[in-house]
Amino acid sequence: MVNVFYTFSNSFNVDRMVNSYIYADFLVADKSYLDFAVPYVNQTNTLKESYIDEIASLPGVKDVASVYYRCDDKTSVSVKPRINYSMLYGIDEYWYDIIDDSLVEGTLDRTKFNSGKYIIITIDDGTNISVGDTVTTNGKNYEVMGKVSYEKLYSLSTRYSAINSFSGLLPKNEVLSKTDSDLMSLSVFAEKGDINRLEENLKTYLASLNSNIEYISRDSYKDDIVHNNSQFTVVGLCISMIILFIGIINFINSSMTGIISRRYEFSVLNAIGMTSKQLRLMLISESLIFTLGTALIFIPLGSLFSYLIIGVMLKENYSFVFNFDLFPMFCILLIFVIISVILPLGIYRTISKKSAIQRNYDAE
Repeated sequence: MVNVFYTFSNSFNVDRMVNSYIYADFLVADKSYLDFAVPYVNQTNTLKESYIDEIASLPGVKDVASVYYRCDDKTSVSVKPRINYSMLYGIDEYWYDIIDDSLVEGTLDRTKFNSGKYIIITIDDGTNISVGDTVTTNGKNYEVMGKVSYEKLYSLSTRYSAINSFSGLLPKNEVLSKTDSDLMSLSVFAEKGDINRLEENLKTYLASLNSNIEYISRDSYKDDIVHNNSQFTVVGLCISMIILFIGIINFINSSMTGIISRRYEFSVLNAIGMTSKQLRLMLISESLIFTLGTALIFIPLGSLFSYLIIGVMLKENYSFVFNFDLFPMFCILLIFVIISVILPLGIYRTISKKSAIQRNYDAE
């Protein structure tokens, strides 16, 4: 259990988890969108096109990247007749490299994609839209160029899916061509070393707009994730430590019972010429053989258990990169090795204070 919780904590990739919610240093949007506990269902049209250039001109800004949003309830897919709704996201070219890295099917041809004849699917409601299929949405026919991991691009979405629907990425001009499109979010990237200055400038600028536009910083979100993960790890390790403590007490009790019950045997061995030093070495050797024999069985089993629990169960989770380490098992093994040496010496010292005759008498 110690190894499972340690592997879980060690495999958790904070940056990947943060990227699922915010790629940039700051995310600017309507406050209803930034409430991650509530899906962004209704378009707000709070962000205006003019704000993009104004925010881009703030001191400390390296780049900005926008995401546009539009719903279409007149959607159809040639091979999936039951789909009749789509959520479309118009993206800047800034996102193309990220999309390319997130593809699970197909390839991103930037020239073809910019032609406005292709779409990239993020969610298809389990209907398995395939690369090469034709979808009718946004008033046009689009060929499916590829499919991406929704987990990786969660920050570019409304964070919900609808029944009988799919979500797709289009060049921003395709979504902007419709009057009911919405500038959903604006990602702001800071110059190196200018994050604090940019945050102050951004806060001042957004306050001057006197609107529902707010921002969230990457650092604040990262702190929350680290804090939550730390709490889970601490609770898990505490539970494991309690079980480990019970195991150590059980090991000590078994060892003490085994040694004390053999007092007569030790007195006989003393009587026939075995020295106390030889007896101590024998007890330590027996204890170490038991400990190391147990380790040879349970380290492989514990490793397999960690792999099955963490490696397999979280294999498809973008926020985890399986990172197995035997360090906690060897730490526990070291504890038992120390006990295996110290405990027999202590017990034998106690029982050897009496003479061999007295020990024989006690045993009888």
